[in-house]
Amino acid sequence: MITWIVSRQYYRKASEDLREEASALREQTNVVLRALQEHSITGNVEYNTNPDTGEPEGIVIRRTVNDPLGTTDNAQPELSNEDRDADEQN
Repeated sequence: MITWIVSRQYYRKASEDLREEASALREQTNVVLRALQEHSITGNVEYNTNPDTGEPEGIVIRRTVNDPLGTTDNAQPELSNEDRDADEQN
């Protein structure tokens, strides 16, 4: 019985400490995320929040791609000797 009482007090204190630490880490995370979003020079950094709880869910970093994109294909088909022989027979 004494062991149970001592264990209960220990685990209750540990649980309280864990909640306090989690709360502090949550606050620090929110500060860092807000700083990233507010001090982004180009406005490309933002973070998503859960609409129900308001808790951050992720960071979005938008990047502009200036490389030209094309839809052409430069395939060079070549026939092997076996393919040519088969074509000539048909």
